[in-house]
Amino acid sequence: MIVKICGLQTPEAILAADAANYTGFVMGSPRSSRNISEGDFNKLRKLVHHSKTVIVTATAERETLIQIDSLNADVIQLHGESRKYKHLLSTPYAIACTNNSFINDQSAEYIVLDSVRNDGYGGSGIVWNWKDFPEIQESDPPILVAGGVSLDNVDEVMAVTQASGVDLSSSLEIGGVKSPILIKKLLQKVEKYGKQK
Repeated sequence: MIVKICGLQTPEAILAADAANYTGFVMGSPRSSRNISEGDFNKLRKLVHHSKTVIVTATAERETLIQIDSLNADVIQLHGESRKYKHLLSTPYAIACTNNSFINDQSAEYIVLDSVRNDGYGGSGIVWNWKDFPEIQESDPPILVAGGVSLDNVDEVMAVTQASGVDLSSSLEIGGVKSPILIKKLLQKVEKYGKQK
């Protein structure tokens, strides 16, 4: 099972999330409450030792995405308008989409399937009908389910979708800040599925 913890902003949360497959940092998305600066990313990434670092962005600005590409993250996760610049990236990329506008990009490191929003951002915590999960083939990139996934329903998500993994953000927050305790509880709960790289 692949686990991505997204929207990390504090050293404590990063240390707790480092057992996940991917640790996500939001950049170039100023409307997001989880957006961090390039300077913050460079400091925080030094605390990541086991996970792959992911910069998550919904930027519509070509120049911003090129700058993000220069930061040497392991993956850049593209939302909304940023997806049209994927061909410019030297960094491996992931694609975020919704169940009613699924993008099967064979070149993506993984695909995030999130709930529907108009602003192109994830991390809303909005639950969607996981029974609408698209049929996938083994040759496809891994698909991670996002959108309302939490400690309480992660087992249901995996049972209904048979997805490769999950992508969590808001459900691991207390007062809008990532909780190291909730992150650790989530990672302990999903240990039974085994870790997939």
